[in-house]
Amino acid sequence: MYHRKRRTMGTPRSPAGRWSTGAAVLAIGSLAGALTGVAPAQARAFGLDPSFGTAGTAGTDFTGFIDEGLALLMQNDKPVVAGSAGRLVDGVGVTDFGLTRYTADGDLDPGFGSGGKVTTDFFGSSDDAYAVAGQPDGSVVAAGRAFTDDTGDADFALARYRRDGTLDPAFGSGGKVSTDFGGTSDTAKAMVRQPDGKIVVAGNTQNYPVSDDIALARYRADGTLDTSFGSGGRVVTRFGGNSSAAALVLQADGKLVVAGETSADGIDFALARYHRDGTLDTGFGGDGMVVTDFGGADRASALLVDRLGRILAVGGSGSPLSSAVALARYRGDGSLDRTFGTDGLVTTEMDNAVGVAVVAQGTKLLVGAAGGAFTLARYHRDGTLDRGFGTDGVLATYFGSSSTQLAALALDRRGRVVAAGTTATDPYYWGDFFVARYR
Repeated sequence: MYHRKRRTMGTPRSPAGRWSTGAAVLAIGSLAGALTGVAPAQARAFGLDPSFGTAGTAGTDFTGFIDEGLALLMQNDKPVVAGSAGRLVDGVGVTDFGLTRYTADGDLDPGFGSGGKVTTDFFGSSDDAYAVAGQPDGSVVAAGRAFTDDTGDADFALARYRRDGTLDPAFGSGGKVSTDFGGTSDTAKAMVRQPDGKIVVAGNTQNYPVSDDIALARYRADGTLDTSFGSGGRVVTRFGGNSSAAALVLQADGKLVVAGETSADGIDFALARYHRDGTLDTGFGGDGMVVTDFGGADRASALLVDRLGRILAVGGSGSPLSSAVALARYRGDGSLDRTFGTDGLVTTEMDNAVGVAVVAQGTKLLVGAAGGAFTLARYHRDGTLDRGFGTDGVLATYFGSSSTQLAALALDRRGRVVAAGTTATDPYYWGDFFVARYR
């Protein structure tokens, strides 16, 4: 199914239902030239939480090199940030899986790793963690990619950590797993844990010079591939052109939905839905796949499913002259939900917006983007901006660094908003992990 439209905010209508309270979807975003005004009443009601870290924020450096916070997990109100921890090897920069855990007060948690920090190397080259998920026993799984050598070949990579940050030897080989799809480079960008304990990751496999395709893999609790899923535990989906997945969500019925982008005809939102066995669900879009065009370079980077089974995809839409946060809501059959925004689509213009992060607050959607200023926009469930939030629905926070890149939003158990990403520490944009909490 292909949706080719360019829309802006529409007239409110009257949808039913609520977003699942506490559900969270993560994505990347950047914003420059954000609104600076904050309505006085809103400034008192919502802002950085001074009881967290230093004036509501905390940053972490690993070795003095480039570090990137790329994913966020709330673990009993303790933020766990995963990403890339940089280091120099013979004058060459490489990265490892990097994880930090903070206390509920924003201090590094001494009970995790070495002073709250953990790094993991796979093959001696660079490794990057793009997703993190918790397990009922308190262990943490990180997923991303591991370069197998210096030629640019990479595989899906997962690592599982005990509560104290040590690798779990019951998972894979010494706590680590890598999966090759046979292409030149494979990268996992999103992950979910099923109720049966199986782990599903999604991303892309690069088959240079043919195409990049969406790729999924499912693992048993011990890290072995689940051969009842796809072909030997792997699934590859080709939209045409280059495509990749950046978000993954598990529906209540056990079906999996991925979202990302495809360049089959321009760059557009790409969604696919799968049955439990990894086959495409033809009840979604007719062939299991949906493409939506906002009129620019459109990249979906987050997903949310509400209690009525409607799917919200969020990301960015850009052109040489402008950029915007983009939201699309779909019915269960993959058609656009025309009770949302204008014909199912919403765009909010923001300079250099390449994506968003979003959490559901009851019937409200809180969307964030950051780059120099971290900006939150709040929407009603019909896609209209909540004008009672910030200034006309938008609230900006400046952190004083040259660049702040948002990777994730989440809610803690008290409903406070936690944001994670990367903050630049010098003019060369060498970064540190960054986390902020709002109340």
